[in-house]
Amino acid sequence: MKIKKLEIKNYRNLDGLVVHFDDACNFIVGENNIGKSNVLWLLNTLFSYRSFKADDFKKVDAPIEIALQLKLDDLELGLFQDLFDSTDHHLINIIAKQENIDESILFFHKETNTAIPASIVRCINFIHYDSLRNPIAEINFDKGKGVGKFLSLIVAQYIETNKISNSNFIDKKLLEDLLSTINNRTSKIKFFKDHKISASQEENIETLLLRLITLKDANGESLAKAGYGIQFLILVTLSILEQLQIITQQRKGRAVFENPAGNERAISLVLGLDEPEIHLHPYMQRSLVKYLNGIISNNNKDFTDLIKETFNIDKFIGQIIVVTHSPNIILDNYKQIARMFSEKNTLKAMSGSELTLDRQIEKHVYLHFPFIKEAFFSRCAIFVEGDTEYASFPILGEKIYADFDDLGIGVIQAGGEAVPQLIQIANSFGIPSVGITDRDDGKDAPKFPNHYQTSLRDFEEELITFMLTASKENVLRKIVVDYDPRGTERVIQVNALNSRVSKQYKIFSADYTTDLKLADIQLSDIPNLKSFYLAWFSINKSFPLGKLIGETLSSDDVPPIYRKILEEAYKMAKNA
Repeated sequence: MKIKKLEIKNYRNLDGLVVHFDDACNFIVGENNIGKSNVLWLLNTLFSYRSFKADDFKKVDAPIEIALQLKLDDLELGLFQDLFDSTDHHLINIIAKQENIDESILFFHKETNTAIPASIVRCINFIHYDSLRNPIAEINFDKGKGVGKFLSLIVAQYIETNKISNSNFIDKKLLEDLLSTINNRTSKIKFFKDHKISASQEENIETLLLRLITLKDANGESLAKAGYGIQFLILVTLSILEQLQIITQQRKGRAVFENPAGNERAISLVLGLDEPEIHLHPYMQRSLVKYLNGIISNNNKDFTDLIKETFNIDKFIGQIIVVTHSPNIILDNYKQIARMFSEKNTLKAMSGSELTLDRQIEKHVYLHFPFIKEAFFSRCAIFVEGDTEYASFPILGEKIYADFDDLGIGVIQAGGEAVPQLIQIANSFGIPSVGITDRDDGKDAPKFPNHYQTSLRDFEEELITFMLTASKENVLRKIVVDYDPRGTERVIQVNALNSRVSKQYKIFSADYTTDLKLADIQLSDIPNLKSFYLAWFSINKSFPLGKLIGETLSSDDVPPIYRKILEEAYKMAKNA
């Protein structure tokens, strides 16, 4: 079973929220304290506990009611008998309801109000992790709790298979000598002697072996001394195996599904991770999710072999739900994102799995997705075309308004053609956004809400024209001197002037016949100054140059069209 949709009433701050889920992997994003983790706690209670707690009720005099849509695998068909959705026999709609704090959660078929045993619904095995879990308290052979139970199981199975006894591991004579030495010395201590306390052999071979074994790294250091990130990675994986152990030992396989031929056994498993990025390097964040995705989708042969050997389970019917604040952990699929946001004091969620995009828009989204993930974490996104704008906007925005990080404004670089499409996809997820593209070919771009276009060719021409008109050539000159090792001695050759100025910017119809050196151009010679600066800025377009531009310009030096973009973004972020 996989979770397709939740409709929530009267649970904590999620009252009225509707969330759709992707079949495989989901990333729940949104601002702090908006309720993302509450979604995982809700699911954990539904599938792991008998009832909600008093603090879970938003209104204590009203019931908590959850409309839950589940999708069944072919192996699970028939689990709910004939209680399936009329449009798709793989779907079932369930109402989970708890009338008050003293009652238990009851489950009903939505369409017929038929009661459904909780034990059947809980055949979804939900594993919940939060960032406060202490790995080293569990990842130990002799702890016997948490994931330590699985490590103990490996030892127990080995003892049973090989019919091991104490004599296989212990030199009895040496042990008796050791015990005699210990007891001779401790008997001289009053309380040992008075209470007849003595050292003796551990008779239980399993207990003995569990105390002998420890986990170490390649350098022979105990796992307890390893970084928390490594411990956490091990904990996450072992917890899946711990859940399998519970199913096979405590539930006697009631949650295991077999095909008619009896040669394939599967379990449903939903993995809920709450901010796993806290302890992990960005690359390791992606590595963890990819690894878990491979496990849940049965594409990791080593893990599939492991669960077959240990539990006689062939595959998972699996799903992952990750609450995250990190764009690094998100995979390159917008359909896997569910963004929670507040709109007019109403909590909403928009899931990519709900969206059906035009093919052209979807193409742009996938092409640029690795670069636009940050937009999903923004109160407002500014989509720009080039390196210069991308680097300079946050600096200029802070000079005019405030720090963009404090405002929650993200500047996202994308190709010019993609900007209007990305604004549309951002708006679909409830992300206020604005964007600007260059007027490269001199033509007006199609009109889209919140999409602007430069009046001149690009950022560089807008900046140079604005500064020369305002008699601030000295600012442009300072940028050249600070960036270019040749400074005012820099020469722009004829071929560069013709290709950059005449053909690209199409300012002058005649070709240049002489080179231009900045130091030789008179301040009154605006045409040649403009030509020099257009060619130089065009040649040197880059992130570092954009950053220098942002640092050099004052708040009054921002060209009007870009000031407009920054102003719109500021207003959107403040009102979000």
